[in-house]
Amino acid sequence: MSDQSFELDELDKLAAEVFPGLVVRKDLLRRMRSAFGVPAFVIEFLLGKYCASTDEETIREGLQFVRETLASKYVKPDEREAVKSAIKQHSTYEIIDKISVRLVETHDKYWGRLSNLDLDFINIDESEVRTHDRLLMGGVWAEITLRYDDSFVFKGQNRPFFVDAIRPIQLSSRNIDRFIEVRRRFTREQWLDLLMRSMGYEPSHPYYTQRRKLHLMQR
Repeated sequence: MSDQSFELDELDKLAAEVFPGLVVRKDLLRRMRSAFGVPAFVIEFLLGKYCASTDEETIREGLQFVRETLASKYVKPDEREAVKSAIKQHSTYEIIDKISVRLVETHDKYWGRLSNLDLDFINIDESEVRTHDRLLMGGVWAEITLRYDDSFVFKGQNRPFFVDAIRPIQLSSRNIDRFIEVRRRFTREQWLDLLMRSMGYEPSHPYYTQRRKLHLMQR
């Protein structure tokens, strides 16, 4: 289906209503993935943030915001030292990276780690760890606001990097109460079809009988 003829059906409209900012068009994802070597869910998050519309002009503007955001915030491993320098030069700096946390019991303190930036011992408030418990289980991709304070010394070592804010791109908590609540807005068949679409299948295609849909769910 071309962009110009794209229309939301009733299931799309319901999903967009109960999951604002989380419903994205896969054709836009394919368009962006060819230009950026970024995990798909990172692009999906930004598309949901800037392109949650069927208006072509709004989508064009949103895609430009997505490109600019990825170009300015996504940390490429070969640019990590330049990004560290930029954080030092600015009072705060926003990046997109995978952040994880570990508790160092000998310090009685939580420390953050950024994967692409290859940076350990980042100061992070304990309240962020309680809010986003998956930080302790391998970490999550997120938009992260960092701050640099060269006056901070911990146990005789300079630890100048601080996490000021985390806006998760992936599910950052095991609390799924919201999903359980909005599930009630869908019939069983609608929920099954929504899960199908989330995996990239079109449930209205004649090939996908009820049996085949359930088989895909099991897989």
